This record gives sequence, C-alpha cells and structure tokens, in this order.
Amino acid sequence: MANKTKITPEIAETIKSLASENTATAIGRKVGLAKDTVKLWCLKNNVPLALKRREGYVEKEKTFCEMMKNGSTVKQAQIAVGIGDQTSVDFIKRNNLQQYVRTREQVVEQDMRLSAEELRKRLPSPDYTVIGYENNQYIVKAPDGFVFHRSSTKKKWLDPRETSASTEESIKKELKDLGYTYISGFTKKRNRFLASHDICGLVRERNWLGIKNSDCPRCNNNGVSKKETEVASWISELGYETQKYKFFDGSKTRPKEIDIYIPSKKVGIEFCGLYWHSEEMKGKQYHRQKMDLAKNAGIRLITIFEDEWDSNKSQVKNFIKSVLGATKSIYARKCSVKEIDRGLAKDFMEAHHIQGSPRSIDFAVGLFFEGSLIGVMSLGRHHRGFNSKEIVLNRLVFSDGYSVAGGASKLLKKCVDWAKLNGYLKIISWSDNRWSEGNVYRKIGFELEKELNIDYSYIKGGKRYKKHSLKKTAVEKKLNKTESELRESQGYGKIWDCGKIRWGIKIS
Repeated sequence: MANKTKITPEIAETIKSLASENTATAIGRKVGLAKDTVKLWCLKNNVPLALKRREGYVEKEKTFCEMMKNGSTVKQAQIAVGIGDQTSVDFIKRNNLQQYVRTREQVVEQDMRLSAEELRKRLPSPDYTVIGYENNQYIVKAPDGFVFHRSSTKKKWLDPRETSASTEESIKKELKDLGYTYISGFTKKRNRFLASHDICGLVRERNWLGIKNSDCPRCNNNGVSKKETEVASWISELGYETQKYKFFDGSKTRPKEIDIYIPSKKVGIEFCGLYWHSEEMKGKQYHRQKMDLAKNAGIRLITIFEDEWDSNKSQVKNFIKSVLGATKSIYARKCSVKEIDRGLAKDFMEAHHIQGSPRSIDFAVGLFFEGSLIGVMSLGRHHRGFNSKEIVLNRLVFSDGYSVAGGASKLLKKCVDWAKLNGYLKIISWSDNRWSEGNVYRKIGFELEKELNIDYSYIKGGKRYKKHSLKKTAVEKKLNKTESELRESQGYGKIWDCGKIRWGIKIS
C-alpha cells in the first residue's frame, strides 16, 4: 500500500481503534502511513500508543515497579531486570513511580545509617563513641580524644593507630624500609600520596599498596613490561608466531622497533605504558612517527594504551582477533537487521566495544544471527553541537568471535533510512589511527573528508583523562594561565595519539 500524506476522518478513527494494542509501526502498515506520521498524529491528539515490547518486557516492567515500591534504588532495579537508563525512565514515567525515586542523600540516610545496637557491635570497644556522621562516614572518638572516620560498609571498626602503615608517621617508617622517602599527601592507606625512590629519585604518586607491591618503573625498566609480555603470550596461544620488528633507516641512532609483530599477518602491536610513553619520555610525535614507519613497511600497526588493556581487556582481545582473522566468519545474508532498544545497544557496546557506549544514542540497529544479537551500529548527535543536518555514526561493533562479511553495509542501510526519514543530509564519523586504517568506512561508501592532527590525553597517577574533562573551571578562566600550564602545575602529564580521520556519507 502506498504511503498516504493526509489523515482522513476514517483513517483517524482506525488509528484510535488500533492504538491501545498496536505500535506506530504496526498501525502504519495497516493504514499506509509512515510510523513517524502516526506517532506525530497520536501525540497531537493525545492518543496513547502501545509500546514495542520484546520478549519478557512486560514481566521486566512488573518486577521493576515492584522493586521500586519496595525501596530499591533505580540502579538496583535496573541491574536486577537487565534494562538500560532510558528504559527505566520510560517505566518510571509510565507507572508514575517518581515518588519512589530516591536521591543520593536519601539513599545514604535510609540505607547507610546504622542502628545504635549495630554501632555498639562495630566500635573497637565500649569506650569509643560516635560523635557525628558526614560524607557517608561515621566520626568515631577514642577514649584519649583521637578522632577517626569509618564507613558503615566495614563490619568491624579498628583504631587506625593499631594497624600498620595507617598514620603518617608509620607510613614514613614503612616507606624507608622499602627504600622510599615520604614527601606529602598521606591521609589514608587507600589514598594516593607522594614518595621519592632513594636510588633514582623518581617521585611516585601511589597509594600504600601501589608502592609496596610494585617495582620502581625507572629502575626496573628493561624495555619489556609484564603487560606487553602478557599480550604477546596471548597472541601466541591463538596460534600466531610473534617477534620484534626493527626499523633500520641507516642512521646511527638506536632503531625504533615494534613491540609485537605477527609476520604471517603483517600486523604489529605497540603496547604503551602511560609513564614510559608520555610526552615527557617520548615527545609528541613518537606514536604517529612509528605508525608512519610501519605503514611505509606495509605493516598495520595497532597502538594500545596501558589503561585500555587493564580496564577493557576482553574488548581489546576481541578487536585484535578480528584484525588477525581469528573469528568465525559468516555472511550478512544469513542475518536479520532490526531497530533495537537503546538500553540493549548500550549493554552490548559496554560488553564488546573498547570505548564502551557513547554519551547519547538517537538510533540503534542490531544484526541478528540465528536469533542472537551479534552486531550493533548506532547514531547520535555530536556533543559539541555540530550541524543539525549531520548525524554521527558513533559506534559499530560485533560480538567476540564473529566476523560478518557485509554486516556493516547491512547495518548502515537501516541507519541511512532512519536518518533520511528524520531530515538528516549526512552521516559523519571518525576513525582512530591507533586502532583503525578506516577501511571499513571506505567499503561501506564513506568518503575521507579530513585528516586530523595528533591529539593528547592527560595522565596522572596511572590514569588517563580525556582533555575535555579537564577544561578550565570558571575560577581558572580568571587566571592568566593556559589549560596546559594549570594541569602541569597540578601534576598532570600528557600522552599523544596517532591522529584521527573524519569520514562522511551524503544521504540522497
């Protein structure tokens, strides 16, 4: 049936009669209208539509509502029934559960406070007293007047003076035994402080266990980290031979080398410890120059930052396996494609994509093989508010162990249809040179629009921070200092990437 542009009184009555038990898509098929046209008409005329419900959706909603009414937090109910943020918001609005949504302060007040009897059980002895409660912790006073804080999650509270390495003085002594000199910053064992290594003078910002259980990175650097060895061993277990690869350019300087090279695939992996690959140790251009050297030698180089391996190891392994071809290959013609809930898309991305899920998703489509979700592509608006006629392809990911020939094209077709229906003129995206050569974009019809310069992230205390998360505050803007100068004074360093490429495809 051809799409109709005008809703006649007869069609309006039909929509009303179908709305309570049918989705906009189902009604559109029956009356020959686009689903968005049906949605808009129902919204203007206050006609409620039935929601699209996956298998088990009704039962999930019922369980979610019961948990909320019985005092659970939104996050607890979400996890219990397996839904995302947007779905939980829909449940709350549709069932008028706003009165049961508790603020963080209310959660602390209702769930964290302990009874007088429980407090007596946790105190070191009856001579100790609780004198206050702040920042989710109890303030405890010892018989001699010494005051300390304890969390309600601890089953037994000990006087910190009776445990080793729990005061500033005890930390100084313990550090000296390990060959370090305490500098400043100690508050609690689990919090970071500054100490210098007596042998080499390296100042480390770590907590007590971080210094106690790890060697000095400067004194013990032999060029091969334990984590790099772990990556190489795992690749060998997949059945691939690995070796070092050196670039000889005729100069007398020490040749650059690729940490892990798989000759049978002409793929190299550069594993970057955040400290040893920082701007201070390697400079700005190091990673980009090594990528260019590899490219000229016909080698695809993947550059992994240490924190990615630490926090997203399974996702990194999934990506490397797909590059090496160590996956089950299937054809897209054997798969089905359909729009999926944003919560489901986010859960899939968190499980399989190195970057997790994006900040926003306007549309998500899934690729299904034999009833199982094996791929997701999503679109969303750019957080910097780019052209309203452009939408961003912000994620494309397949599940661990699968390679789908034609899968990206099949997912993109569905995304293009949605973008066109919603008035967008172009889909844009970016590939990260540390991971991708951008071939998948070329294959599905995107054109290279711009090669972007290298960029940096901030690093501090073994963690990496996106630079836009550390923009100048309102107070800092009044100071006559750049963002980099401010962060450097606060102990932040920088680590540089290999640049990115912007891609675009016009919607005709």
